[in-house]
Amino acid sequence: MRGRVAICILVCVTVLRIQETTGTDGNPALNKPTSASSMLGFASSTAVDGKNDTHWGSQSCFSVDFSDPDHWWQVDLQYQVLVTEIKVSSRSDCCPERLHDFSVDVYDTDPTLNPLSPAKQCYFYSGSVTSPGVTVTVTCTRPVSGRYLRLTGKNRINDVDVLQFCEVQVFGATETHSTSCSTLTQQRGKRFSSVLVHDLQSHVNDPAACASVCERDIRCTGFNFKLTEGTCQLVRDTEIGPTVADASWNCYQYEPCWVPCPA
Repeated sequence: MRGRVAICILVCVTVLRIQETTGTDGNPALNKPTSASSMLGFASSTAVDGKNDTHWGSQSCFSVDFSDPDHWWQVDLQYQVLVTEIKVSSRSDCCPERLHDFSVDVYDTDPTLNPLSPAKQCYFYSGSVTSPGVTVTVTCTRPVSGRYLRLTGKNRINDVDVLQFCEVQVFGATETHSTSCSTLTQQRGKRFSSVLVHDLQSHVNDPAACASVCERDIRCTGFNFKLTEGTCQLVRDTEIGPTVADASWNCYQYEPCWVPCPA
């Protein structure tokens, strides 16, 4: 327990307590992978291409197919993001009213691969956009955390009523271990042997600096630090695997914060 307290204090003192916005102008959805229940004309990625041209002829607008009974569009933010607000732009040359009655939900895992992944609702937009080329700002009822953001069309009126818009912008903060409050536990003379261990590209010459880099990346589940060379290796996006004995290394693993870090 004393070792856990010590490393917790080390991390909390040496790491700046910030939430880092991502993407241009704080839009983590920009140019990220997208998917949809169907597509009509242009790819689902046009909705996050950064072009706010709302004319269909610009080839920068998205629509599901007319024959699609289940209307949704989704973006993989690729990181855990605390979503606070989104902006959705309607089409300007026709049919702005097609942007109506839609739900904005956030998921931790991809709901297309895991249908049981629970949806965390940011907001349900009730009503219809009546003016062409309008950008609707939707503020979450409460900030919601997740990696996948989905817009789902509700209350379809007729066969030509489809989920259709030209640009989606997401605003929020990338979550870090600071915001989720975890602690690092140390094992001396051991290292993680996971295949997902990666050497850092930049030189990090002490455990505190290595912890700082790891804490700022919510994907980082732990790290190895080689004492003789100052080598820092991060473990990302995986359950920490078994350790191997190696006197020249120490390893550190994130766990739930049993001991609250000092403010």
